Amino acid sequence: MLYYLLVRRPAVKEAVWWFTYPLLYVLATLVRGLFDGYYPYWFLTPYGRYLDGIGSFINVVLIAIVIGLIYFGLGTLLWFLNKKIRMR
Repeated sequence: MLYYLLVRRPAVKEAVWWFTYPLLYVLATLVRGLFDGYYPYWFLTPYGRYLDGIGSFINVVLIAIVIGLIYFGLGTLLWFLNKKIRMR
């Protein structure tokens, strides 16, 4: 993180690439789970009750979106702080 803040100059366009791996991971996990019934995390398990599963595919997608927005917000905050540090 220090390297990212002090040395590297991130571009806003990179945010699109930051989301490709998590998005592909969630999609691959859901597709794989349809075939063999294995989901690695409780919040990616669409069937079952809370703690055994999140309840539905819609809930899985909503949680993935919320987690993505949180990470995007934190990444934007780091980008903003990096910009302010470099201005000084």
